[in-house]
Formats: sequence, structure tokens, C-alpha cells
Amino acid sequence: MKQLIYPLAALVLLTLGGCVAALPATAVIASLPNSGGDGSAKTAAIAEPGGNLRLGTLKPRKLAAGECGLFLWSKTADQKLVFYGAGQGAARAVLNDRELPFMRARADGREVMGQFEQQTFSHEGYQISVDILFEARAGMSRGAVVSQGTLRLSRTGGWEYIIPVGGLVACEGA
Repeated sequence: MKQLIYPLAALVLLTLGGCVAALPATAVIASLPNSGGDGSAKTAAIAEPGGNLRLGTLKPRKLAAGECGLFLWSKTADQKLVFYGAGQGAARAVLNDRELPFMRARADGREVMGQFEQQTFSHEGYQISVDILFEARAGMSRGAVVSQGTLRLSRTGGWEYIIPVGGLVACEGA
């Protein structure tokens, strides 16, 4: 019986330890109700010293002729569009119900259509880091699928919020 209990207890402790390590102690995540179908949709509240920060949903975008973009959706129950990376290192995300511009500060890894597998973007003390994997798909000549990835929203001062993401990088024909 001891031979079964000790490995089982170790497995439970490792599983719980992994869950705790995956969520920073200073981040409290809560779903908020839909705002009523106006395109701003759901947000996630993140407790930070001095108030709450909300990572919201971007409104749908249409690329102009010849334009490329990186679209990342949360791999959570609501699958919201949380990040848009445009050309020239510009990006957009919604924080506290405001769409904010971010600029790329770092890029590493494989490049596809002006986007990189590891990128960090900044805006006034906030950083968004994306670590993604591009996957070529048959029939998709002007882009790639983001089959897996993470988005880390952090603030100078130490806390960070991490969500799994997926999406695509694509270009509109000229």
C-alpha cells in the first residue's frame, strides 16, 4: 500500500506546485461579464498595487492591401482577440478599456511576415512579451498559423499576467 501512496502523494504535490508556480502570487484573475455586444467584450481583472488592470478585447481588424499583421487570441474559454502586431514593430492591446499603442523593443527567433517568435513590446511601464510558434499550413501562402504560444503582460515593479495564445500572422494581397 505504501508503494502506491507515496508516488501518488508526490504526483499530487508536483501537480499543485506546478499550478502555483504558473500563476504569480500578485495576479488575481477574474472574468467580468460581457459589456453588451459593442465589440469591447470581456476583460480579465488583474490585481495590482493601487487598483485593477484589465486586459480587454480588441475590436476586429481588416488589413489594408499589402499590409501584414499578427493576430493573437486567448486560448481560454472566451477566446478573445487580445493582441495585434502590425508592421514596423507597432502593436495594439486593450488595457483598462483603452486600446493602447505598444512598440517592439526586442525581437528574436524565426521571422515570418515581419513578426518574430519571441517579441517584447512596451508602453509607459507595461511590457507585453509574446513567445509563439509559427506553423506553415498547406494552402496558406501569405502567412502562418500560431499553433501555440504565451502572452505575458508585466508592469515595471514585478507582477506579470500570463495567458496561453494562438492565432495567425497573415498578409492581405496587394
